[in-house]
Amino acid sequence: MPYANPIDKKIYDMGYGEKNKKRLQESRKKYYQRDETKQRRKINYKKYKDKWTKQAIEGYGGECLFCGEDRPEALLFHHVNGNGTEHRGKIGNGYSFFKWIVENNFPDEIILLCGTCHLILHRAEGDDD
Repeated sequence: MPYANPIDKKIYDMGYGEKNKKRLQESRKKYYQRDETKQRRKINYKKYKDKWTKQAIEGYGGECLFCGEDRPEALLFHHVNGNGTEHRGKIGNGYSFFKWIVENNFPDEIILLCGTCHLILHRAEGDDD
């Protein structure tokens, strides 16, 4: 059915969605439960997480601020003002956190540390988290 303008099509589409809401939800649910869809999403998630993690680590110099450890698997991001849990609650975990770091131009409130230095710092602050 051709439409004179895109607004008419949008109105029609909205009506279709409302009339067929349950059927569309079931269709989406089946699609996302398929094994090939799950596998593809898992691969895409890893690809984007690796991309953003690498950029975030490189943006902070690629090594621990205290000891110079440079193995990516040993590096962690530390919130200097101690609000890491709250901050990640707002922006999310996983690649959304690393993406936020890159898109916000590597904020000074976050530093890059190796796991050992990160633990030592938390214990020195009296925080065992």
